[in-house]
Amino acid sequence: MKSIIFVPIRDYFISRKKVFIKFLVPMIIALAALLLVVFFNIGNSEKVLLTFSELIDTQINIVAILISFSVAIITILVSADNKNIQCLKETESNKKQ
Repeated sequence: MKSIIFVPIRDYFISRKKVFIKFLVPMIIALAALLLVVFFNIGNSEKVLLTFSELIDTQINIVAILISFSVAIITILVSADNKNIQCLKETESNKKQ
């Protein structure tokens, strides 16, 4: 039995082309930045912890905003009673689209 949690992830990878390149480029940049930090000893542990704690707080806020926009879009699509929305609701999804 498939879990409903992994369905959007699977659909994302099926619908995108060259998705691994989109993940590979940021990973290479992140590894290069990590190596620079390790070799040049940017700062002490307190400075690094403070920087990453602020970064994590910012990322949480960004994800919360994106989720709220997604919920708003779904709410508009579900509650709207327009002719175009009705046509969209009746159209079946296709993996090739």
